[in-house]
Parts: sequence; C-alpha cells; structure tokens
Amino acid sequence: MSYIIDDFTEKYFCQVKQIIHSNFSNPWKDKDILFKSSNSIKKVALELNSCKVLGYIDGYTVLDEADLLLIVVRKEYQNKGIGSSLLRYFINQVKAKNINKIFLEVSEKNEPAIRMYKKFGFEIYGKRDNYYGNGENAILMRLKLE
Repeated sequence: MSYIIDDFTEKYFCQVKQIIHSNFSNPWKDKDILFKSSNSIKKVALELNSCKVLGYIDGYTVLDEADLLLIVVRKEYQNKGIGSSLLRYFINQVKAKNINKIFLEVSEKNEPAIRMYKKFGFEIYGKRDNYYGNGENAILMRLKLE
C-alpha cells in the first residue's frame, strides 16, 4: 500500500470526520476539525492514485512549543505504519520551525498510541483525571527535541 502525506483541506473533511467518529467515543465537533490558524499543522495520509484518506494528524505551534492534538488512522489500516509516518512528518515540521518541545494528551486506555509515542521518545510527565469527561484519564506526554 502506497500513500502520500498532504495538506488537510475541506475536500477531505467528510472522510476525516468519519474516521474520527469510528475511532473515538467522544469525537471532535465539525468546527474543531475544520479550524485552522496560521500555526496549525493539519495533514492527511492519502492512498496513492485515489483520494481515500487513510489517516489524519492535527497540531499547532506556539513560540518554541508544539501541541499534538490528534492522530487517527482508519481502523482497517491501523498497525501498518501510517500513524508513525504522520507523527514523523509532524516532528520534522516542528523541528524545521525550531520548536524544542512537543506536548500531547492520550487516553490512559490507548495502549497502542502510548507505545507509539514512547517509540518516538515521548515521556510521561503527568496525568489529568477524567480529562475526557467519560471517566477516562489522560496521560500527559512530551518530547524534547534537539
């Protein structure tokens, strides 16, 4: 399977929304998916030779820090390296902007995501109780870039 990483635009909105809704019990609102500012980094992984969205990443930068808000991959394409490719792309984008730290929150129940983040060097530095409003706690992670 071949894919490219491209900018998120409104033409991918319906697919991204469907992927988010199929992966999360408390999905983002439409306005959060569509919101973009000058410091946003929103990308999609697109299957080559089609417009099928395989994955999506969303984050932003502020001064010398970045926040990774979401990585999501179509369920049938998970565990194929797409999430890692999107994360690697995001890290390279923020490094190019001289960012020295990336922060994120992840559900403590999302063990595959936590493993992926640790593989990239993220470390746990805290926890937020009932962060997701459904009793799930968030693990706070950060990556210090050189």
